[in-house]
Amino acid sequence: MGAFGMSIMKPIMIVEPKLEWSNEFDAIAQRIRVFVGAEVQRMDHIGSTL
Repeated sequence: MGAFGMSIMKPIMIVEPKLEWSNEFDAIAQRIRVFVGAEVQRMDHIGSTL
């Protein structure tokens, strides 16, 4: 976050899909599930993985 709580925009990059993105999402989603518990029934990835 920048000054006054405003986010700093990064340039948008369009790249070829990478096979490891699915595994990266799975690992991050597992960490989130540990934090939020069984309340979350479904988690979807939409958008950038960076």
